[in-house]
Amino acid sequence: MKERYEILADVKIKKKLIHNNYQFYEQRALANFLDQQNEAGNQFVGAVGQFLNILKFQASKNHSKSKYRIFKKHLDVNINEVLKSRVDKIKYQNNLYVIYEDEVETNETHQNLELIEARQNSLMSLSVKKAMYSVMGLVFLSIILLVLRILLINIGSVSMKVLNIGISLALLITFLVYFLGDFNDYIKGYGVIEKGKLLFNNRSSFKNRMFCLGDVLLISVFLLIIITSILLAIRSENIVFHLEIFRVWFIIFAVGFISYIKYHRSYFGLLLIETVLLITCFGNGIFL
Repeated sequence: MKERYEILADVKIKKKLIHNNYQFYEQRALANFLDQQNEAGNQFVGAVGQFLNILKFQASKNHSKSKYRIFKKHLDVNINEVLKSRVDKIKYQNNLYVIYEDEVETNETHQNLELIEARQNSLMSLSVKKAMYSVMGLVFLSIILLVLRILLINIGSVSMKVLNIGISLALLITFLVYFLGDFNDYIKGYGVIEKGKLLFNNRSSFKNRMFCLGDVLLISVFLLIIITSILLAIRSENIVFHLEIFRVWFIIFAVGFISYIKYHRSYFGLLLIETVLLITCFGNGIFL
């Protein structure tokens, strides 16, 4: 009985699930993370979710040291053609991603993959100027709108105003937590700029902590929004008030879905949702 328990415990130790919150411009960093896990004895065995949301590893002492490469499908016709010719080396794939594992690479194979990675990086990386101006502009606009919203809180339904302010402020803080992690790694030299575009080769432990904190905050924010919305809807019999709550959720889902596709599941969508919410507050809903 004791021997059986030890065997079951060993099986549990061998399997490992890791939440993946790497961004679309961190393809190279994610591949290096897989390499590091491999070196530590955790072999990559699969993933869950279209965006590799959860990575599966299995502890193995007797496995070959490999190099991983991650490519996103449907980016470029030439990339897709080369990916199809490398079927024998595929470790995992879904509708969006292909992960290759190579033990030994020929010079020709290495050069081909390097060319694909260079092309992919140009398509998946962040434009430094556009990202900087967009973030600064939206954050500045958000702060102004938040201040105006607070000043006008006594006009109309205070409960709805507080809900809008709370959602917007929580989304802005969550975005800044993620952004601080990225900014720290850029300052520390983990990010590189190639032809005016930014991508990351690795992550610092600080960024990992900030992104984990951001994930916790994001889940907490949406749970609080759901609970608060339900409580406010139950307490009020005003149909206009219910429509305003519906409007808030419609914006969250509509803008969130668009940014999810546009930014490949990136935290930048939070800033976009928050800004659109604040802008619409100064339309029909300002005197609610």
